[in-house]
Amino acid sequence: MYRSLALLRGRFGYRARGCFVRYVVGLHGCGARLRVGRRVVLSNPHIRLGNSVTLDSRSRLQGLGVIEIEDRVVLNRGTEIDAALCVTIGARTLIGPYCYLVDSNHRTPDPGRPLDSRARTVAPINIGRDVWLGKGVVVLAGVTIGDGAVVGAGSVVTRSIPSSEVWAGVPARRIRSSCQVYREDESKSHIGANHS
Repeated sequence: MYRSLALLRGRFGYRARGCFVRYVVGLHGCGARLRVGRRVVLSNPHIRLGNSVTLDSRSRLQGLGVIEIEDRVVLNRGTEIDAALCVTIGARTLIGPYCYLVDSNHRTPDPGRPLDSRARTVAPINIGRDVWLGKGVVVLAGVTIGDGAVVGAGSVVTRSIPSSEVWAGVPARRIRSSCQVYREDESKSHIGANHS
């Protein structure tokens, strides 16, 4: 049956696959209006999705940790989330194509000692609301990205990013404050102003 759904294209295909994942697969903690692209892999048993979440084609949610995605989040094609502990994504966040979020990291051994695959560090990833990650961004363990932040394409985020800032590079560094900063008091000051 899923192979038949994989052939469906467009808006109807996204909705049909979303219904399949919700009702047939029995994904617990799944909100309404889930949209699922083709060849999406959901191999994590602890996934919680909000309303109107989009999982585009070839997205992967894997690992044994908790993955919590709030309302109206878009995971673009090829995005991978690998959770060993916890990955949380805030509402209205846009994640560009081929991004990789991983909350665990292997430690390098002391000189002269063999590499041990069990030696790793694990720390949660928290991405705030209204965040935009460009294409190919890598977010590593222990990172918190504040509300309204923007991360440029191809960046590797190794440390936390404050709210409303633009970061880019390898490793990611602050470029400037975000132009998306909205303050209620500023918007009121322009109401009724004389623009002659």
